[in-house]
Amino acid sequence: MTPEAATPLDVSRLRTLLAGKRLGMPLEYRETTASTNDDAAALGRQGVPEGTTVIADAQTRGRGRRSRTWVSPPNKNLYVSVLLRPPIAPWLAPQLAIVAGLGALQAVRKWLPGAVLKWPNDVLVGVRKLCGVLTEMTTRDEDAVDFVVVGIGINVNATEEDFPPELRSIATSLRVELGRTVDREAVAADLLEELGREYDRYLASGFSAVRARWEAACGTLGRTVEVDTSSERFTGVAIGLSDAGHLRVRRADNQEEVEVVSGDIVLEQSTPTLR
Repeated sequence: MTPEAATPLDVSRLRTLLAGKRLGMPLEYRETTASTNDDAAALGRQGVPEGTTVIADAQTRGRGRRSRTWVSPPNKNLYVSVLLRPPIAPWLAPQLAIVAGLGALQAVRKWLPGAVLKWPNDVLVGVRKLCGVLTEMTTRDEDAVDFVVVGIGINVNATEEDFPPELRSIATSLRVELGRTVDREAVAADLLEELGREYDRYLASGFSAVRARWEAACGTLGRTVEVDTSSERFTGVAIGLSDAGHLRVRRADNQEEVEVVSGDIVLEQSTPTLR
């Protein structure tokens, strides 16, 4: 481990890089926190403006989808949560996970052009996960969103030794892929710039344009997948996104098309080509 890999974020420099950006300010920095998503939600309940962002150098209870732990070693990676106040109905909020995943991908591709998306909102390099997104919504009532917290974790300067043994074959970082230490402030600025750009496109043009671009960047579509939901497990071919952002899968057992609302997707090695 080099000294640069363990250097805390330069918050003053990051604020300079974020000046004039659509998202990222006000910026709340935490040296260590339980969860940046929890912090952003607490600020949201206090009425802070859209774009407020919490960033931490370490998390003690970082989480991913389905209550999984997000490994958060100090001074290595990016743990960022952005507060959005979209003028949308609550049932459309899952679309924001797709928007956020696309924004994260665009930021990562500035460093690793070969990165791809995996449904619902992971960024992969090959078969290894580099970035994950967790969106959490709070409503005013059944018809109105109060705010959505978009949490994004990017493995920037983690080494393979920073990951638990069970994750080393399926997780990676910019540093592992590039073979050098990466400027975390620059990655954070890229992330918030691209997220803001995708969010504005979504608000201006709706989900259809975002969906088409997401599908074009997704490594899941056209491939045989094993789907594991809370109620069943089955195999099929991933064929696209629904209007809600759910994964459309053609089941292998009866060729019926179904929408996967929530679950884990495992890609099989040999797959048909649909595109």
